[in-house]
Amino acid sequence: FPSHDTDAVISLINTFPEEQQFAARTRAKRPSEILRQDPLVIAMAAIAGKTEAEVDEFFRKYAKV
Repeated sequence: FPSHDTDAVISLINTFPEEQQFAARTRAKRPSEILRQDPLVIAMAAIAGKTEAEVDEFFRKYAKV
């Protein structure tokens, strides 16, 4: 997600249960593996206004990167 979306991502993570926030922040800042069905990916796509088809296309496009 573009850096200008950082505030939206942090706001989203702040709505998570406290015990999940650290892990979510870590995944958002430095993901080592990005999973299509990760709840953070799904939530970030939703706040970015992306459709499931757009997210699927993103994963297909960057699967080999």
